[in-house]
Amino acid sequence: MRLDPRHRQAWLNLAIAESHRGRSTQAEGIVRRLLERDPGLAEAHNLQGVLYLDQGMAIEAVASFKRAVGLKPLRADHHFNLAMALELSDRRDDAIQAYRRFLELASLDDPGRTAVQQALRRLGAAEAGR
Repeated sequence: MRLDPRHRQAWLNLAIAESHRGRSTQAEGIVRRLLERDPGLAEAHNLQGVLYLDQGMAIEAVASFKRAVGLKPLRADHHFNLAMALELSDRRDDAIQAYRRFLELASLDDPGRTAVQQALRRLGAAEAGR
């Protein structure tokens, strides 16, 4: 398949679908091609991080999520994913900071808020109940 840069969201959706169908290699290939064409595509870096996490590659996931956050710092979901990867990498303080940033950015009805509050309690962050 030829990747048309005008249809980035469609390609991202296809990569997500491939991942959900257990076809990680295909999903990774799509994401890699997207990033070759548009290295500033935050959503592709975020998806790349998710794919790395699925493979147990937390350190690589952290790098991808950091690129996503750097490109779109107001996306709460990117901070959430970064926090999870940092926690899995045993970077407690950095994970707490990223979880807190998620809480600052996420809407009050975001379903991730509960998971983040639980993570902050698990990590021993005093203001987890905020």
